[in-house]
Amino acid sequence: MPPPAPPDDALAIMLDDLRALRGTLATACELHGGEPSVTINEPASALIRRLRELLLRHNTQAETLRETLRPTPGAPLATEVAGASAHIADFFLRVRKPRRSLILRDLATLLHLAASDLSILHSAALAMRQEELARLALDQLSDITPFVVEISRLLPSAAVSDLASVSIVADPLAADLAEANIHEAWHVDSAGRA
Repeated sequence: MPPPAPPDDALAIMLDDLRALRGTLATACELHGGEPSVTINEPASALIRRLRELLLRHNTQAETLRETLRPTPGAPLATEVAGASAHIADFFLRVRKPRRSLILRDLATLLHLAASDLSILHSAALAMRQEELARLALDQLSDITPFVVEISRLLPSAAVSDLASVSIVADPLAADLAEANIHEAWHVDSAGRA
């Protein structure tokens, strides 16, 4: 087992992994945003445009802070060992489907991954007393979570619309009922707490 990375190297690797994920996710937004099933739906199209802008802005903020994390002499570059999350995002790009519901599902999945990475980075930065990095990670997490909620809100109507687009008879009122049901499911405390 290799020795643990010095603190700055460990944080640099986490930050570089997150930056790579966001870069791939921004590319996904650009590609998905051009799909006809998305461009005909203004709420989805606008959401994806805003998300891409946010991801690029977050990476710019992270690049500035990244320069303060100096690697140990002789240590591998953080960018060489980072990128696991970006590889997952890249998989979603390679197998992307043109249906709006699947595009939104994939973006929601990758946003959840980015949110998890930000939670890990925030916790690690706090543990290593890197207050500026901890604050940045928490601020960026706060920026991302509304997008996860908004995408989730668009999924039911996208699913019903996708059925209609392939000539399947679908009850258009089902989208509203599904949205209410899903909202309720997300707000039930079923984590086994006593």
